[in-house]
Amino acid sequence: CKHEGCDKVFSEPGGLYRHARVHGDRPYVCHYEGCNRRFLERSKLKRHYLIHTGEKSFVCLHEGCGKAFSLDFNLRSHMKTHTGEYHECPHEGCEKKYCQNYKLRAHM
Repeated sequence: CKHEGCDKVFSEPGGLYRHARVHGDRPYVCHYEGCNRRFLERSKLKRHYLIHTGEKSFVCLHEGCGKAFSLDFNLRSHMKTHTGEYHECPHEGCEKKYCQNYKLRAHM
């Protein structure tokens, strides 16, 4: 990234393109009192509003659970706790496991 003070490096042009947007305007502003978070995309602002409203439309249907989530992605990740679908660290002696693959990559 050539933005002053930013030393991010990307292996693919698409990654740099997406990242470069973080240095631009963030036109979508949360108007909840005391928040004022800004977003690049309207969809991200709408998703952010769920924090303020507490709306949790995605409910786990696993017997005896009923846990609710504001985002479908979080429900899908949660479901892995019932099915045992984890991403396990391949390093010998490490017993870490994660529901999301990106968390395993960050761990490694």
